[in-house]
Amino acid sequence: MDGFELCRRVKANERFRTIPLFFIRPPISAGKMKGCDGAWRLALSCKADGNGGIFRAISEVMEKHRTGYIPVRDLPAEITVLDRMQIETYARKLDKKVRELEKERKALRKSKLLLEQKMIDLEKEIAERKKMEKEVQKRIKELEDFYDMAVGREIKMIELKNEIKELKQELEKIRKGNSVK
Repeated sequence: MDGFELCRRVKANERFRTIPLFFIRPPISAGKMKGCDGAWRLALSCKADGNGGIFRAISEVMEKHRTGYIPVRDLPAEITVLDRMQIETYARKLDKKVRELEKERKALRKSKLLLEQKMIDLEKEIAERKKMEKEVQKRIKELEDFYDMAVGREIKMIELKNEIKELKQELEKIRKGNSVK
């Protein structure tokens, strides 16, 4: 038995005719809803779109039912006081659950906004860090170039000192050789 058959059978039974039935599914054609109370078609055809569509639909239907906009036939005489109390209890529980779900939806929206802001902040921080990393790499390259140049210069200085030393020694030999003659 599918949901439509369930709806037809429940609505055909005088004892349960006024109990609201909600089916959550994608939109359906009006032809499939024959035998279901017109009041509940809103909930039947409401698309669960992730933006609270189903909750809005249930809230609208329940509010219309409460305000009398949706005609509800009187309960049959064979429904006992206990049945009435049970129906009222279920209706209160459903109302409470709808309100709780609405609060949760609002909390999720708030969390989503906070998360989106944090993502934006993280993206900015990542961009800043990448920029700083490029600057650091540029500075490292400059220091490496300076180091290579300074080390090369020092090596050349050592070579020149050694060459000067050798030339001095050679000059000394030449002077000693000239002064002996």
